[in-house]
Amino acid sequence: MRLAHAQGADVVVPYALPQFGPVSTCLRWLQMEAVLASDARQAHVAWERADAFIRHVAAGAQTLIGQAIAWSWITRHQVLLAQWAARQPPGDGALPAAWLKPYPERILQPRFWMAAESHFGRETTADIGNRSEAMFGAEPNPLQRWAGLLSLGYLPELTRQMLDEQWLAQVRAQGELQGAALARSARSEPEPEPETMSGWSAMRWRNTVGGILVDVARPHFRPYVLRQADVALYQTALGLSQQLNGLPAAERLARLQGQALEVGIRERLSLEGDALLIRTWRGDAEPAESAPVRFPLRPA
Repeated sequence: MRLAHAQGADVVVPYALPQFGPVSTCLRWLQMEAVLASDARQAHVAWERADAFIRHVAAGAQTLIGQAIAWSWITRHQVLLAQWAARQPPGDGALPAAWLKPYPERILQPRFWMAAESHFGRETTADIGNRSEAMFGAEPNPLQRWAGLLSLGYLPELTRQMLDEQWLAQVRAQGELQGAALARSARSEPEPEPETMSGWSAMRWRNTVGGILVDVARPHFRPYVLRQADVALYQTALGLSQQLNGLPAAERLARLQGQALEVGIRERLSLEGDALLIRTWRGDAEPAESAPVRFPLRPA
């Protein structure tokens, strides 16, 4: 890979990536090459490699953590592209259409990582069931060993059924949604209500551990769904920033207001000086991320 140019010359000095470096280092390396390139042609080569790299990784991400990393890369990369394009002279900063095309459904719709997380949950319940005798510690007494052998307090099959029911409901409700529709669905979910004690709920002592596993898993995925919905919002903002870059400042607001945008996205976009601002759905749920994200525009 190339890192820099020889001082005072046009000769490229080759540098190798550190062996066994994290994958994110490779992406950052490509982005640094693009930002530090001496001309637009070399920058385009590096940006193109970075875009291809992100899309390749995103296409193979299956687990929730893998996809969350891809969402982070994508959103940061789109802001970097906007920042770079805004600094280029007119005619040199236009981004190719290939860099603006939508990402695959795998990275925009939650049904893919939901399937992986569901499988992980099933495997976890099976693993706990295989170790039922050790549930009470390394040296269970005879009563504890008897309870473990009979699965008192934990019923693996019932737990799997409860988890499957929970995941199937999530997939039916949100699995094929993306962007604003996905965010609306996530935000409309009612908050889980504390369970009231009754004669029937007291029977959960037969599956106490399984009930805890299901209850703990249920409420913690909304922030991830909102982060995934933000990917489409960032994509829209990057495309709009390229349209607005070529306009005088006086015409930008009219162009923005005249866009045919998905319901739920328009109200999250605004202009402030030489920047397009977006309010993310993630920011609505996480106060630390509530500040608008700036997509710089070319000074008019």
